[in-house]
Amino acid sequence: KQTFTIDGVKEKPILSILRGFSAPVKLQYETSDEELAFLMANDQDSFNRWEAGQKLFTRTILKNVEAHAKGQDLAVDQLVIDAVRKTLLAEGVDGSLLAYALSLPTLGTLAEEMAVINPDALIAAHKFTKKTLAAAM
Repeated sequence: KQTFTIDGVKEKPILSILRGFSAPVKLQYETSDEELAFLMANDQDSFNRWEAGQKLFTRTILKNVEAHAKGQDLAVDQLVIDAVRKTLLAEGVDGSLLAYALSLPTLGTLAEEMAVINPDALIAAHKFTKKTLAAAM
């Protein structure tokens, strides 16, 4: 673990890590939903934009899997909706890259993140998230 200190910065920076890096790497670092939403909507690196969206969508869907399993209401945070809207309205981004950036993770990818797979809850959460985002646009 390394720590870097940069003096004279008034706001906490949002890191776009591994920009332009082409080798497959799994990097573990903590990011908030707010940071992921910002990167999804604003990052100039297409892969990092996609990666931020995948992480944000995964968190959202898995929260809804838990809610569904507990019989609670499902929800999509406004910051996710706003990030999707900003991504859709982004200028100068290739349409095919936008399509990838806005694609939800597959059920298989999501299942890999679950200790115990609940297919009914997973499918319900995935559908709910997709419908909620589509309706909000």
